[in-house]
Amino acid sequence: MLVANYSTPNSIKTDMMRPFLPLLVLATLTGCATSVKQLHELNPAADNFSSALASEYRDYADSEYEQGRSMAAEHFAAKGLKSLKGEEVLPEAVDTSLHDDQQLALSDGRATLVKLLNDDVKRVSPQKLARTQLLYECWQNELIKNINQEKAPCADEFRSTIAELQEVSDAIVYGKETSHVIVFEPKKTDIDEEGLKTIKVIAQRVEGLPHYRVMVLAYTGNGIKQRHLTGKRVGNVRKALIAAGISEKHIRVKKSGGAKAVILSRDNIAADGKKITILVKTHDTTKER
Repeated sequence: MLVANYSTPNSIKTDMMRPFLPLLVLATLTGCATSVKQLHELNPAADNFSSALASEYRDYADSEYEQGRSMAAEHFAAKGLKSLKGEEVLPEAVDTSLHDDQQLALSDGRATLVKLLNDDVKRVSPQKLARTQLLYECWQNELIKNINQEKAPCADEFRSTIAELQEVSDAIVYGKETSHVIVFEPKKTDIDEEGLKTIKVIAQRVEGLPHYRVMVLAYTGNGIKQRHLTGKRVGNVRKALIAAGISEKHIRVKKSGGAKAVILSRDNIAADGKKITILVKTHDTTKER
């Protein structure tokens, strides 16, 4: 159910709900709504990136129309039609009327998203990529409408899906992975000599490589004190990696935990707050031979 005072992507609706949309009213609108009607008639299949993006725009256009914003509905539906034709549809440019901090956050998000809009990610994860592009535009739309960000869902969901897409991209680009673990003493945040040796080995491994990724994975635990302790440990590991010569732009941090968290072996995170796992991802040169 949509909240009346702001717009939310409508892709959570099931196909069974779509026939109940006010299509009869859409059909009687003047030219400003023709794209909405056309997009419904074409009914994108969402089986590749272009059609998945068209489907996301269709649902969002429905959401905007149902709340009386027919011009916005037409705008997003027109983008959906363009995507369905196979034309390139880039994320909206950052609105310069927004506050500086909002523009900066959107610019960073957009830059990351644009890097992920490549053929490989479109092939491997078309629906998630399309969803992420729509979430970025929904996020900006909510900011333009001055919607309370504590109630608006798009920014948080965008950050979550963009992180997942970055992992997808890493898996495509970096085919070789090694794992290292740094163990801390109970209640301590300083890295011991063994840990510093591990970081030195990691730095030597990536030295001179133009492309690599260093993932810092941590289990935060349940309590506030444990999460605070883990945060300090992660911060110290990150600083040590940079001090050893690893470029900051190649480092990513992933924390998992909480009472409801389920840590699986495939997550590569040790369910132990005393351990910080570091994954070093590089090109698998054997695949290039």
